[in-house]
Amino acid sequence: MARYRKVDPRIWNDAKFRELSDNGKLVFFMLLTHPNMTALGAMRGTIAGLAEEIGWTSEAFAEAFREAYEKGMTEHDPKACLIALPRFIKYNQPESPNVVKAWVGARDLLPECELKNRVISRAGEYAKDMSKSFSEAFAKAFVKTMPYQEPEPDPEPKSTTTTSSAPGVKDDNSSPFRMTLSWEPVKPLLHERCRQAGIDLDNLPEGELADVLGEFRSYWEGRSDMLTERQWQHKLMDQIKKKCVDSRTSGGVIRRSARSGKASANGALSTRDQSLSDCLNDTSWDDPPQLS
Repeated sequence: MARYRKVDPRIWNDAKFRELSDNGKLVFFMLLTHPNMTALGAMRGTIAGLAEEIGWTSEAFAEAFREAYEKGMTEHDPKACLIALPRFIKYNQPESPNVVKAWVGARDLLPECELKNRVISRAGEYAKDMSKSFSEAFAKAFVKTMPYQEPEPDPEPKSTTTTSSAPGVKDDNSSPFRMTLSWEPVKPLLHERCRQAGIDLDNLPEGELADVLGEFRSYWEGRSDMLTERQWQHKLMDQIKKKCVDSRTSGGVIRRSARSGKASANGALSTRDQSLSDCLNDTSWDDPPQLS
């Protein structure tokens, strides 16, 4: 059976794509139309192997690939040999709920790693945004096959404060990694952490979360900090508390001071005048509990 990939002609209007060199464009088209590219927008592959397929040196292919990677157009886990295109499903949407169920087969072709988690989580978000039938098809297909999770470390000593995860959601304990422009938080985990902090993400103004996430990634991508998925989620939650919950937020969201946990008189965060650098570098979320 023939396999097809959709290439939207508007790609030539995309600023990021136009800024790629000729080699960069060719590499991106190669990934987009590669026979091994699955319906989830990810494939098993290596830079050296792909370079050999078209007769390039590994260095030349890596340089062209890096152009798209730095613009967030591609994702790569060299250790797991996994390559992904974050916006693949947007332009290759499933035509029926049965196609969504068939994604399980594509999932089994991908090596287990944190990037695979993001690929599956992203596919679930696309299915949820399409319609109820697509969302239900995804839930039924993947309910018994949740994304791979790294083994949990030995339990830490109990403290005076405890938190619980959402039902069916486990904290990710992946190895530390640097922030990238294509990083996507695990949505169920982020929603649960924010809920515990008194923030209802569903009540944020439209586009507010996307703006804060873009600002967050842009800032940290230029730094050398290495954090685990759980730690990045904490930092993003703290950033949302300081920069996103303001006087424009609907009354369904509890507005609290990032430091004291108390709501301000006018409903806006008392830290709203902090500089971006101060907000992003604050690590008070990781302070040990204060014992009375």
